Amino acid sequence: MTANRKRRQAGFSLSETLIAIAIFAALLSVLAPTLYNAVRASRAASAMAAEAEAVRSGERILRTLIEQAVRVPTFLQGERFTGQSDTVSFLGYAPGVEGLARITFNIESAGDAKTVVAKITSFSGPEEVIEEPVIRGLKEARFFYYSNTVWRSDWSSQDLPSLMAFELHTEHSLAPLRIEIPLTAQTPLICDFDPVTRACRTV
Repeated sequence: MTANRKRRQAGFSLSETLIAIAIFAALLSVLAPTLYNAVRASRAASAMAAEAEAVRSGERILRTLIEQAVRVPTFLQGERFTGQSDTVSFLGYAPGVEGLARITFNIESAGDAKTVVAKITSFSGPEEVIEEPVIRGLKEARFFYYSNTVWRSDWSSQDLPSLMAFELHTEHSLAPLRIEIPLTAQTPLICDFDPVTRACRTV
């Protein structure tokens, strides 16, 4: 009895230790890819959530400022709203800026990434220019303008477009996102509807 007790107290044998290490290595090789994929999925979900919040914040700024173009007196129609696919400029009233201002959104490229930058130029008193990025890190971005059942990539008219759209593609979005902002009392009733983007199809 004493000899058997001493052998048990001596600990694991070399063969038992090697077997335990082999089992642990086998389990690790099975679990490692799962753990790695779980970490990647968690990081991707966090990045997508941050991306979505940045787009929502940018959308609020776009809507708030672009809708101000509607408030400009009609006698300034000839100069109050112009647009291209990469820029839109209009007269409006910006929060924190006294009086009428020229508000411009430019899509600027830096490498493969695009940034929407807001520029506000005050006309009251000494000229004051405020320039701030609105949405960063976009893969694609462009503006569209809608009138008379047709989407256009540019706008130069005495009248406002009935609708303006901002189309963007983020790093993690599977399809382009689309923000549509009505600018006249009558929203368009006829359009070539795209079921994928759930909006009027561009032409």
